[in-house]
Amino acid sequence: MIRLHHVSFLTKNIFAMKNFYSNIFNAKIAHKFINKSNKQVYGYFLYLSKGTFIEIIKSERQTSYKKLHSLNHFCVLASKYKFNIIYKKIKKTKNLKSEKKRGKTDRSMNFSFYDPDKNLCEVHLDDDFTILKKYNKNI
Repeated sequence: MIRLHHVSFLTKNIFAMKNFYSNIFNAKIAHKFINKSNKQVYGYFLYLSKGTFIEIIKSERQTSYKKLHSLNHFCVLASKYKFNIIYKKIKKTKNLKSEKKRGKTDRSMNFSFYDPDKNLCEVHLDDDFTILKKYNKNI
């Protein structure tokens, strides 16, 4: 089986990014990247669920969609319960890019938001109306 394992971000703000994604997705720290010579944390693997992670690595050479167009967006699939919880959390942060809406062609209910580095994230609802339903098993 081949599936998305993780999305990796380079950032100057690893703690802001870690705190943001930990809060929004209730992500748990699965691994810390620690420099052996100075014992400094320079990255995290944040566990979302079912083998899906967000990797955050500190870099002075930060890239983002706005600067290099290297990342269009990433997307997570959520149950109805999680979808609504994440939406409410994002509304409070004022980082919402688009309100809940149904996609024109894939019929996926979704919304999108920006993280602290202005990377774009979409959240799709796992429901019976999306044409991708047969692929969204076991979220």
